[in-house]
Amino acid sequence: MSMKKRNRLAWDTSVFESVGGTEVRLAAVTKECPPKIHPSLQPHGLFGCPMAIDEETAGPRPVDWSPWTHPPECLTAGYDRKNGTKYCIYTNSAHGHRGVSLITTPDTAANIVELLDDFNPDFMHEQDPYKLASNRTYTVPIRRDTGAGHPESAGKQRSYEVVDIPYKGKGVVATRRIKRGDVVMVDFASLVLHLAFPGSVRRLDGYELLLKATGQLAEPERVLGLARRRDHPPNVVEDVLRTNSFQFELDDKPHMALYADVASSQSSLAARVIAYRDIEPGEELSLSYVEVGKTHEERQRALQRWGFTCTCAICTAPASEIAASDARRTRIRALKADIVEALNGGDANNKNKNKNLDRAIEMAHEVVALVRREELRSLYAEQYDALGRLYWATGDRARGVAYARLSLKTLEDIGYIEPGEEQLPKLLATYGEAGSESQR
Repeated sequence: MSMKKRNRLAWDTSVFESVGGTEVRLAAVTKECPPKIHPSLQPHGLFGCPMAIDEETAGPRPVDWSPWTHPPECLTAGYDRKNGTKYCIYTNSAHGHRGVSLITTPDTAANIVELLDDFNPDFMHEQDPYKLASNRTYTVPIRRDTGAGHPESAGKQRSYEVVDIPYKGKGVVATRRIKRGDVVMVDFASLVLHLAFPGSVRRLDGYELLLKATGQLAEPERVLGLARRRDHPPNVVEDVLRTNSFQFELDDKPHMALYADVASSQSSLAARVIAYRDIEPGEELSLSYVEVGKTHEERQRALQRWGFTCTCAICTAPASEIAASDARRTRIRALKADIVEALNGGDANNKNKNKNLDRAIEMAHEVVALVRREELRSLYAEQYDALGRLYWATGDRARGVAYARLSLKTLEDIGYIEPGEEQLPKLLATYGEAGSESQR
């Protein structure tokens, strides 16, 4: 999933003024925001043109800092109180399952406020048995570990449970068969922190703001009770963030996000876990903490920031299997670089261009075979798309379309996109002009 990029927020409400019983349109704004629209004048539930506010400009009334449920509290980086970057707490204690608190700049908070209202009910569907009704509320009962809140009439077994796993602590285990592409669980961000914040403010002041941001959530204990690297850290929230959060971009700025249950997302402020393969009852569910495709040594080195050693089947395989896997992954990386070199190394001569395309296609097929051998399922769609583009460039539209369809089908299977033939023209439109068969 990828974060939606919003350079400008949209306000698509027309403003009218009544003159002598006749409505006169004063402004019909699309794609751009009118300047300084006070929060109290914005359409209810649609935060299209929010103002950047801090503790000095928010005003005394709740409507002045809506949609946040608490007035912002801020710290200024460095010693320049007038011109230094300001970081503030922005909390909506009703968002998601237990509320969300952001510590970020006023501009970023204003630019992403639409995410609080950017909700697609289909995103929330956990395949059998708990589907959310099509509305705009966030009362989703699927994230209570005790099962509390589930409709008694559902009459079906929940897909997972949280249990103690020897030498690991808490883990998630399937309680029934989960099909590939099923949505297993859904979670919302609890804390979102600008990546520059911890190193930009006085440590003790930063600690105080972190505790305040957590305390304003509907269920602070859900965050405070997460795993930590130290038994007695200087600040519990900071240790929880360093142990459990993931980096992502918000408003094109680097942030870290903490999901109390899922622990990763780059799609609005919500995340869902989707099964990449069929999962049998009793199997432990896991997600990748590091970029998919790294070698064993790279994975272990990257995992040090979370303070644990991975004991999954891939990381604890016999040395000979790890070596073979590393060799395949290293080969994948080298082939991808060679493909780029082949495509960039040609000249205007059609013969050389076609030769380079042929070589690139050959290497791309090898990449697909290696990716499948390594079961790097999250990379399948990307590699099919690459092959589609390569064949398209040679003028072989039939194979280009075939691999484009295969890429889309893969994305459908893992629940990344909704099924529909309308996706194909959109993808092919990005392929550009195809070469002609006569060039071959």
